[in-house]
Amino acid sequence: MISKKIIFTVLLFSIIFPVRNTVFAVSVEEMMKELKCPKDQESLEHQHGCPEHKEMLSLLEQLVKDGKTKDEILNIFADKFGPESLVNVQMKGFGLLSYLVPISGLFLVFILIFIIIKKWVKREEKIYQHEQEMVNASSDFQDYDIIFEEEYEKFKKEE
Repeated sequence: MISKKIIFTVLLFSIIFPVRNTVFAVSVEEMMKELKCPKDQESLEHQHGCPEHKEMLSLLEQLVKDGKTKDEILNIFADKFGPESLVNVQMKGFGLLSYLVPISGLFLVFILIFIIIKKWVKREEKIYQHEQEMVNASSDFQDYDIIFEEEYEKFKKEE
């Protein structure tokens, strides 16, 4: 009963006083490793004087002050400066499709080759079975030939 009261109280306080993402907060230095300048493809860690670099640093500092998470910051930078501003490009949309199509194509080719070989082997087995039936049929005829010869000899003797 006491544990239910404690759980209820904690839930109530967490709803009334939401805690900002302090656990998931990131530092400017940590995010600088994840971002690069889209013009010269240098990491934001390296100091250089291009205007985009300065703009990106000021935006990054503002977003970190606002308490944005790492994913939120990466999404904002990808939207504003393009996916080339990210060190590790997030795979979604057409970028993901460009990876999945060749892999699935290879997979389908292997399945197709497997099916073709399987049908080819089955056809060979059918041909072999048909040949075996023909051989068995010819041996049946040999039995009839022997019976015929015996009957023919009997017929000659009777005449």
